Amino acid sequence: MRVICNTFIFLLMAVPILPKVGILQIAGIPILLDDLVLILATAGLAGGSILESSVSGSLRLYLTPVGLLFLGLILFKIANLGLLSLIYPWTDLTNLGVGVYVGEGVLVMGKTFIFFLVYVLIYTSLRDRENVHTLLNFYIFIVFIVVAIGVFQFVALGHGVLTSTFRHIYALNEMGERLGVSNPWIDRSAVGHEHLGAYMVMAASIVGSMVLARWPAGGWKRLYLTLLWFGCMFTLVLSSSRGAWIGGVCALAVLTWFAFRRGQMIRLLGGLLGGICLFAAVQAWSGMNIIEYIEGRVVDLLAIFSGQILDDSAKQRISTLQAQGHIFANYPLLGLGPGGAG
Repeated sequence: MRVICNTFIFLLMAVPILPKVGILQIAGIPILLDDLVLILATAGLAGGSILESSVSGSLRLYLTPVGLLFLGLILFKIANLGLLSLIYPWTDLTNLGVGVYVGEGVLVMGKTFIFFLVYVLIYTSLRDRENVHTLLNFYIFIVFIVVAIGVFQFVALGHGVLTSTFRHIYALNEMGERLGVSNPWIDRSAVGHEHLGAYMVMAASIVGSMVLARWPAGGWKRLYLTLLWFGCMFTLVLSSSRGAWIGGVCALAVLTWFAFRRGQMIRLLGGLLGGICLFAAVQAWSGMNIIEYIEGRVVDLLAIFSGQILDDSAKQRISTLQAQGHIFANYPLLGLGPGGAG
């Protein structure tokens, strides 16, 4: 039974490397391969846990205080969506602020609840140290694949914005001609770069924490993890996601506190110096100016402080924020339920 549960956990951990291609259509909404595997693997893990409990005669689910808070938030949003759908008209994403996004709200809450189940089931299943180490090694392997494909994009394909395994193939197929993309697998495109950046924030945090904690004990394994940490930093920067950069800075602040508490500041500074040397080597090899690369993404945002909005992405976000402000003014406290910008 443990082997069956581990198999489904492996599938869940492998979701980040699955191609984002359309598999099914439900109510006109595409279900991608990674989402389908997420659902099936969660169902399989839940079924395995129930089957194991039927043999042992008991079923115990373990929850941390964070898990309880997560569950409370989900239950509130479900009740919120159900109540508001009885009061206000149903609408879709084309009518922001007019009514409740019932269709998308159901999908959002469904996927959120699946994430909660994943959290509970994995936390419940991992009660053995050796099992934890096995799955952690598999996670490191998944991160390595994501980073390796990102590096391949930069070195072999010459992409200035990396998407790695988070490239949204389905969206590129739908919008290919409009975006000037003939081959959604390898042509230049930024569709998926923000998701890659978010994943790299988490991966760099976890791998960096293992390096600072001196785990594993083997010298070559620690060297491999250090190099992978550098690769995560490189992929994070070249994902060209400003939100991910902000997240990376916040994660670095937490790592700095962690290193200070454990007396590992020298190791952390050494890692950061190694990262700087890596970027210097990349810059010398490719002729790409990393500083100018970053400045090119943030310079238009700085004009906001002078009352100007030059960045297209910022214009869209501020426009959405203004629309949300009107929604809050008209529907305080309960809003219009979960789903989309509502």
